[in-house]
Amino acid sequence: IALLLNAEAPRRTELFVSHASGGSAAETLEAVLTKTFAMGLALDVAIWFCAFSQHQFGHSALQFDPLRRVFGSLSAPPSTASMLLVQTSKAEVFGRLWCAVECAEALNSDLSIAP
Repeated sequence: IALLLNAEAPRRTELFVSHASGGSAAETLEAVLTKTFAMGLALDVAIWFCAFSQHQFGHSALQFDPLRRVFGSLSAPPSTASMLLVQTSKAEVFGRLWCAVECAEALNSDLSIAP
């Protein structure tokens, strides 16, 4: 979706959102809006959210190596990107192994992680 919306001038990700599949969409939206406001980010902040950023069905998503693409570009200095780890009442964020991998990669890339 992002490349469709800003294909002429792609933007660097400022906020990477990690969440549990099956989590509450309403709670996730509230968490993202609340945290971006608290962080002083504008409403048009460039967010990388896997639900809108990569193919979600079948096994073909793994072929694209999204972690290398996303975190590789984020870690290039100077990076002001942060990661938001969203926990909702509907699903445990670390019940999804992918979230743990995302957090480990964020730490390896020196991103700050906001709960």
